[in-house]
Amino acid sequence: MEEPSKTRQLWIRTLVGRVPLCGCGSTDTMWSIVRAVLTRSRGFASDDRALGFYDPMPELDLSAAAVEFAAQVLNQSDLMEHGSGIGWAWLTGGGLVLLEFLDQYGVDHGKWPEWVTSSTDPEQFTLTDEEFQAAGLANHHGAMSNG
Repeated sequence: MEEPSKTRQLWIRTLVGRVPLCGCGSTDTMWSIVRAVLTRSRGFASDDRALGFYDPMPELDLSAAAVEFAAQVLNQSDLMEHGSGIGWAWLTGGGLVLLEFLDQYGVDHGKWPEWVTSSTDPEQFTLTDEEFQAAGLANHHGAMSNG
């Protein structure tokens, strides 16, 4: 598996840090929920019959209210955005990058590459909020700059 560019690594570390998980408890399950919600959001672009965020995810034992809550948290983390209601939120550039990372590396954070969770590199570890916005990671994924 080819290692992502330094810029993309910086983006991924920033995005992982924006998801408000502490790292204890059932982290694999929590990252599975993040991945499932982001995947459902990606489906809206290609399938107008896709389930929304007012629908349960029985495969993860999540009620409709729990799915809506997860979607709202990811929306507030700038991984998704929505119009008049959270029910059919779409991915931001950052949401797409994080989903691609989770699809490639999985949800077991213990198996993630070391560059995701620690760094001996003298470069900065994550983006500031201003840099995050400037990179287009909070915008609809079609507006994101290339990394």
